[in-house]
Amino acid sequence: MNEDFTWEWNDLSHFEAHRHEFFRPVEEILADLRSRAAACRGESGTPLHEEWELPYETGLCTLREVSPDGSESFWAPRPGRTILSHLCYGEPIPTRWVCLWGTWEKESFLIHTIYCGRKAPREIHDPSITSEELPVSIEFWRKHALIVEK
Repeated sequence: MNEDFTWEWNDLSHFEAHRHEFFRPVEEILADLRSRAAACRGESGTPLHEEWELPYETGLCTLREVSPDGSESFWAPRPGRTILSHLCYGEPIPTRWVCLWGTWEKESFLIHTIYCGRKAPREIHDPSITSEELPVSIEFWRKHALIVEK
C-alpha cells in the first residue's frame, strides 16, 4: 500500500467549525489515519467518506438521535454556514470515532472535512447533494441532529 501522499485542505474554513471538538491536534489524528486512508486509496477524483475507531478518544461527538416529531430539535444555519442544519441542544459526548471526507488526487488527499464521530450522510440542504443521496439523507437527518450551545 502506497502511503506516499500529502494531506491538503479543500477549504480549511469548513473544518474550522469542528476544530474545537478535537482533543488532539488534527495533524496528529491525520498521522494516525494515514495507513487506513492509504488502504482505501483510489484513482484521482475518487471520493472517500469513511469512519474509523481509534484506540483513544478523538474528541467530542456533536451528533445525536432526536425524536422524528421535531419536539427536541430545530432547523437553523450553524455559525459560519449558510445552509440549514438539523440542530438540538445537549451535551456532546467523547468518542473514539473519527470521520474523514475528501477526494483522492494524483499525489494528495484533498480533505473536505474531518470530524469526531460516526459517518453521516450529506445534510439535506447541502447544495452538492445528488438526487440519489437525498432519500437516505432525509431519513437520517429526520432522526439525527447536531448539538449546539444555547
